[in-house]
Amino acid sequence: MFDITGKVALVTGGAGGIGLEAFKEAVGTFKHLDIVINNAGIFNDKDWERMIAVNLTGVLNGTILAYEHYLPKYRSKDEAVIINVASLAGLYRYPPVPVYVAAKSGVVGFTRSLGSKPHYERTKIKVIAVCPGYTSTAIQDIKEEDLLGPPYFKIHKQMLEVVPPVQPATAVSNAVIEVIKKGTSGSVWIAEGNQPPFEVKFEYKRQSKL
Repeated sequence: MFDITGKVALVTGGAGGIGLEAFKEAVGTFKHLDIVINNAGIFNDKDWERMIAVNLTGVLNGTILAYEHYLPKYRSKDEAVIINVASLAGLYRYPPVPVYVAAKSGVVGFTRSLGSKPHYERTKIKVIAVCPGYTSTAIQDIKEEDLLGPPYFKIHKQMLEVVPPVQPATAVSNAVIEVIKKGTSGSVWIAEGNQPPFEVKFEYKRQSKL
């Protein structure tokens, strides 16, 4: 169990990833850094290069800076945590936004690999993914011009009729706090329907103990 009392966390949101200056400012102000939450994200398959840059490359940049440079040097205790906020789209197909799905799937795979046992044992830094379901954030206001074309928007409108109820953003925040406390490195968690988060169990396993 990771105790968050007195810990310093750096959180990103909107369309801005965690860059070098943010890390410098955090440690310059608080002298310590224990938790990093990569939560930047945009929703625009049409401008797919920018979306990959924010939703995937931005997460990689923030994670690697934290993992290799700042958390080892500035954490206040033996263990530190990185949370990468992905999406249910990183686990399940969502036909209207294939590029968004690709980016979030990349976040999940990256997190599982960097969070694997060999890395955790050498660093004592937990890397965990949280995959929210439908949430009342601006990212859910998808417009036709954000997608690859009218057929994609038509499919999106059809699928909105069968999706679960939208949860408030606070449900995701609460889920992240719970996962920070109890999640193991490399694990992936779903936060959906305003319910407590639960860990994803990946059924297929190669003959590997990593």
